[in-house]
Amino acid sequence: MGAIVRSDEIFLEMERRDQQQIVAAATGEVIGELMYKVKGKNAISWAGINHICFFMGDIEIDQWVEWDRIVMFEDRVYWSATVRARNTKYNLSSLGTAECPELQKIYDLDDNKEKIPDPQHPGKFKSHLEPDEHCRRKSLSKAQRNAKRAVIPEALLKKWLQYFQDMRTGKEVVPPGQPKVVESTQEPPKKTEKKAPDKDEKSTQAALKQGKVTTSTVDYNLKAANVTEDMVGKAFEEEGFIVVEPVRELVDQEHYLIFGVLEPMGAQWEMKGLIGRWVIEKR
Repeated sequence: MGAIVRSDEIFLEMERRDQQQIVAAATGEVIGELMYKVKGKNAISWAGINHICFFMGDIEIDQWVEWDRIVMFEDRVYWSATVRARNTKYNLSSLGTAECPELQKIYDLDDNKEKIPDPQHPGKFKSHLEPDEHCRRKSLSKAQRNAKRAVIPEALLKKWLQYFQDMRTGKEVVPPGQPKVVESTQEPPKKTEKKAPDKDEKSTQAALKQGKVTTSTVDYNLKAANVTEDMVGKAFEEEGFIVVEPVRELVDQEHYLIFGVLEPMGAQWEMKGLIGRWVIEKR
């Protein structure tokens, strides 16, 4: 029989990864890991929850934050944040709270940058405590994540999790929701006869079914996520890679939306040219 995996171990590992995302975002990095797989369990990440809320467009966070500085686990001081999220579509609201210690555990390392075993506690490693400059940011961001998640219907979360999984394999995917937009006052277009797919469309559909990542599948998934031509140009091939280039400076939400589509296909951001671009290794 395999080793028994405790649920608290999975939770702690996901919390650790979420905190890494929060700190990375605070230092200007673009976060693209929308889901985690930990010990066989799948879960939506902090960035994934924010991605879903962007598409839903109906999740709001109240401006107030309730801060507490508390002592837990005998003598450790924590910052606690409590916020409220609202789902305006379903008229739901929920509080979210989270804590983060002022001092973080840092593992002692040897000359080879390896963790040093603790002879007094077999299986564990020596460590010490250092001030965590991001402790308040971590507690607030996690509290917002918890509040947002609580007002998203569970059935919808499952659909998004499946969507993130399918995107990793390059499958044909359409987001479970679309970004909220202001309704147009223009007349709807006249109904036209549906044309049979042309040669390019047929090859794109075949590639999607086979799980291949091609310029066509990249363009298809970007279009399905409402990424417009004024944000990025058509995908093209260059030296064994598929390249997607912005046509202008993108605002944070646009950059986050596009990277959320491309990252599950293996995209990496590189600073090349005037703005930068995404590159995906062909497979």
